[in-house]
Amino acid sequence: MQIRVREVSAKCRLCGGVEFAPVRKGAIGLADWFYCVECLTQRVLAGLMVQIGEEVMKQTNDFIAVHKAIADEVKSPFPH
Repeated sequence: MQIRVREVSAKCRLCGGVEFAPVRKGAIGLADWFYCVECLTQRVLAGLMVQIGEEVMKQTNDFIAVHKAIADEVKSPFPH
Protein backbone atom coordinates (compact mmCIF):
# COMPACT_ATOMS: atom_id res chain seq x y z
CA MET A 1 0.00 0.00 0.00
CA GLN A 2 1.08 3.56 -0.58
CA ILE A 3 1.14 5.85 2.42
CA ARG A 4 0.11 9.20 1.05
CA VAL A 5 -1.55 12.51 1.66
CA ARG A 6 -3.20 13.67 -1.55
CA GLU A 7 -0.49 13.40 -4.23
CA VAL A 8 2.51 13.14 -1.86
CA SER A 9 3.61 9.58 -1.05
CA ALA A 10 6.05 8.43 1.60
CA LYS A 11 9.23 6.99 0.11
CA CYS A 12 11.70 4.51 1.48
CA ARG A 13 14.82 6.45 2.42
CA LEU A 14 17.01 3.50 1.40
CA CYS A 15 15.65 2.50 -2.02
CA GLY A 16 13.01 5.12 -2.89
CA GLY A 17 10.18 2.57 -2.96
CA VAL A 18 6.65 3.80 -2.34
CA GLU A 19 4.91 0.54 -1.45
CA PHE A 20 4.77 -0.41 2.23
CA ALA A 21 3.13 -3.17 4.22
CA PRO A 22 2.37 -3.38 7.93
CA VAL A 23 4.68 -5.61 9.94
CA ARG A 24 1.67 -6.90 11.91
CA LYS A 25 -1.89 -7.48 10.74
CA GLY A 26 -4.76 -5.63 12.38
CA ALA A 27 -5.66 -2.07 13.17
CA ILE A 28 -3.10 0.52 12.09
CA GLY A 29 -1.89 3.36 14.31
CA LEU A 30 0.91 5.93 14.18
CA ALA A 31 3.14 3.76 16.39
CA ASP A 32 2.90 0.74 14.07
CA TRP A 33 5.79 -0.42 11.95
CA PHE A 34 5.72 -0.79 8.18
CA TYR A 35 8.28 -2.27 5.83
CA CYS A 36 9.20 -1.30 2.30
CA VAL A 37 8.12 -4.11 -0.01
CA GLU A 38 11.18 -3.50 -2.20
CA CYS A 39 14.05 -3.63 0.31
CA LEU A 40 12.31 -4.65 3.58
CA THR A 41 13.54 -1.56 5.47
CA GLN A 42 11.25 -0.90 8.43
CA ARG A 43 9.88 2.50 9.49
CA VAL A 44 7.27 3.55 12.00
CA LEU A 45 4.11 5.04 10.43
CA ALA A 46 4.55 8.33 12.33
CA GLY A 47 7.98 8.72 10.71
CA LEU A 48 6.52 8.18 7.26
CA MET A 49 3.84 10.78 7.97
CA VAL A 50 6.49 13.27 9.14
CA GLN A 51 8.37 12.63 5.89
CA ILE A 52 5.21 13.49 3.92
CA GLY A 53 4.77 16.68 5.99
CA GLU A 54 8.36 17.71 5.31
CA GLU A 55 7.89 17.19 1.56
CA VAL A 56 4.68 19.24 1.56
CA MET A 57 6.48 22.06 3.41
CA LYS A 58 9.34 21.94 0.89
CA GLN A 59 6.90 22.16 -2.01
CA THR A 60 5.06 25.03 -0.31
CA ASN A 61 8.29 26.96 0.34
CA ASP A 62 9.40 26.43 -3.28
CA PHE A 63 6.02 27.72 -4.51
CA ILE A 64 6.24 30.80 -2.28
CA ALA A 65 9.81 31.54 -3.40
CA VAL A 66 8.88 31.37 -7.09
CA HIS A 67 5.83 33.57 -6.68
CA LYS A 68 7.67 36.06 -4.47
CA ALA A 69 10.35 36.38 -7.15
CA ILE A 70 7.68 37.00 -9.77
CA ALA A 71 6.01 39.60 -7.55
CA ASP A 72 9.37 41.31 -6.95
CA GLU A 73 9.94 41.55 -10.73
CA VAL A 74 6.53 43.00 -11.36
CA LYS A 75 6.81 46.25 -9.43
CA SER A 76 4.03 48.77 -9.47
CA PRO A 77 4.70 51.49 -12.06
CA PHE A 78 3.36 54.04 -9.60
CA PRO A 79 5.77 55.48 -6.98
CA HIS A 80 4.74 55.14 -3.35
